[in-house]
Amino acid sequence: MLWDWDPADSPSSLTRRLLDEARNPDVVWAVDPHPALVTATANQLLVRRSHLRSAELVHELRELNAVRVGSMLEGLSLSDEEREEFDVDLFRLDGNAFEAVEHLHERVLIDALPPQVSPHHVLVPSNWAHCPAGPPTATNAPVFIDPFDPTESVDVVVIDSGYIEHPVLHARGGVASTRGQYLASNGRWTPEPRDGLDLSPTDGLVDAIAGHGTFIAGVVATGCARANMTIVGHRHIDLTATTELAVARSIFAHASVGTTGTRGSGLVISCGYAFATQGCVPSVAFEAALSYLATVNPGAVLVAPAGNEAVDAPQWPAAFRSVGYSNVVGVGSLSRCGTKIASFSNRGDWVDCFAIGEDVVSTHITTARPMAAEERPETRQLFTGWSEWSGTSFAAPKVAAAIAAAVRPGVSPRDAADALLEYAPRMADGGSNAGTAANLAELG
Repeated sequence: MLWDWDPADSPSSLTRRLLDEARNPDVVWAVDPHPALVTATANQLLVRRSHLRSAELVHELRELNAVRVGSMLEGLSLSDEEREEFDVDLFRLDGNAFEAVEHLHERVLIDALPPQVSPHHVLVPSNWAHCPAGPPTATNAPVFIDPFDPTESVDVVVIDSGYIEHPVLHARGGVASTRGQYLASNGRWTPEPRDGLDLSPTDGLVDAIAGHGTFIAGVVATGCARANMTIVGHRHIDLTATTELAVARSIFAHASVGTTGTRGSGLVISCGYAFATQGCVPSVAFEAALSYLATVNPGAVLVAPAGNEAVDAPQWPAAFRSVGYSNVVGVGSLSRCGTKIASFSNRGDWVDCFAIGEDVVSTHITTARPMAAEERPETRQLFTGWSEWSGTSFAAPKVAAAIAAAVRPGVSPRDAADALLEYAPRMADGGSNAGTAANLAELG
């Protein structure tokens, strides 16, 4: 466990750029109480809408000079009752959001519990805070991907950095892409930019995050020919990342996929994000989104990576099954040999299963442009559409694909996930709830 880690020492250029005060003055971070990076937008607070019925909470927000910016569900087609039950409001404060949360938890109780308030977290895929595996490595040894099989297809929504079109995935078929949205400072939900090679910063170097969603799409396609994929992109330029509210909104926006028309097989969401929270409490926005998903699409399941910090602090949304949400599967990474947990992988009894996430080969970018200088300054790689990459981000879609491959008439993704976890063999050091999912595609 990396108990004395300082984010400033991170080998990840993505993390360093994210925490660069000159570049991102509105991003703050803390390592509290566990050695896991908690990153948030400065002076922004999330509040569960239903908790604003509390006069005490409203009074304390006024005392903090909190100004409402907008809400997670504005512009989405939900009823007033659904908004009241599931929405999350974003407030701007005069002070630090971490301190505001502590203050509100000390002053306010709602139904004998602290109010559902939190800093507004900043997310990068699978939180590459200090993953020792580093950036992707170009390879000319591609994996085989079967053509899309539309017979009894299964809807898989990939929420990640977006999609850079790949010739093999294009030829496969069954791949569509769309942009997520982020809540701008003017209170308007704004489309995220499309994934690209050199978006943030525009410096002639390949962004560390570029092609991450394309890579995950290739992992899903490799594991399930029946996966009908929609790739939702989040690439907020100003933050070199995106936000908790934005990603949770994408879950709401796609929650009903697979529930109408002739396709009634349900939905698998492969979410590429893992983030720590203040006090290790469940994410306010993701808890609302997962509650809504369970309500409108009971057969759906969300699969998420455990994160790459080599710690046991719960990461969200992966840890939600451990607090009662059976529509979530959190996935850690095994080493390349598949017999032990990878050195970088988070672990603990909140991790539901493991899959090989070290040296995974999948679809990626095509470019001779060098990577971001901090990542690999001595190497100029020629990417020809394939790469080898390591991280729990690439273990999780293997499990998402295995779940999708096991879906049949009468067997929903949630049923398939439950069966997967029931029969997965256990890892010796994975925690009491954790098993290995190294060869789970065989369950299909």
